[in-house]
Amino acid sequence: MRRALAFLILFSSTEAMAEGAKPPKSTLVCQKIAYSNGNLKKTCYYDCRAWEGARTENVYDHCPGWTLRWRLSQNGQFGPHPSS
Repeated sequence: MRRALAFLILFSSTEAMAEGAKPPKSTLVCQKIAYSNGNLKKTCYYDCRAWEGARTENVYDHCPGWTLRWRLSQNGQFGPHPSS
């Protein structure tokens, strides 16, 4: 599954650059930009170019460096990442 997703992303970006088109405003893969710890939960914040999202993990789990856009929560609770 990961190999197919990586091939899809690589092929679509190469095709767009060959045509001279602008890169898309949002992507399928989001990069981690920050995290914050709570009591027993950790909130991991991700940037998807056009918007930001977050996902919660247990405090002892690792925040992945990237995640797929549809796995993120996008609501008022998470909002933009903290400035710290």
